[in-house]
Amino acid sequence: MGGHLEGSGDEASEHRDPAAPGAEQGPAGVNPEGLPAVVAAIAASAGGGAVLWFWWRRRLALALVIAFAAGFAVLDGREVVHQVASGQPPLAALAIGVTALHLATAGAAILLIRAAASSPEAGVGVG
Repeated sequence: MGGHLEGSGDEASEHRDPAAPGAEQGPAGVNPEGLPAVVAAIAASAGGGAVLWFWWRRRLALALVIAFAAGFAVLDGREVVHQVASGQPPLAALAIGVTALHLATAGAAILLIRAAASSPEAGVGVG
């Protein structure tokens, strides 16, 4: 009568779907692994790519790229820590690679801004 029901209690909470209601909440009460957050991140990345494609000579566009790339690098670093703690070295290595790409993107945008500042004829506009 006092038996343990399978799938109840602590066992059920250990195997929770990250996108399920009540799953771990990140900054501002948003589940960073939920579908809306992932779709928003993909849309922001695509939007940043479009901004950079069409307005790469504008300092404001480059500053936005730096901000988004640095922000994503921070989130990627959080993912690295999470995957290492979960014992998932292959996913941690993938997250490290993605972090490096985001940092390289921010670095390239910084170099473009610096090149524009040192060479007025490079044609990079103010906003």
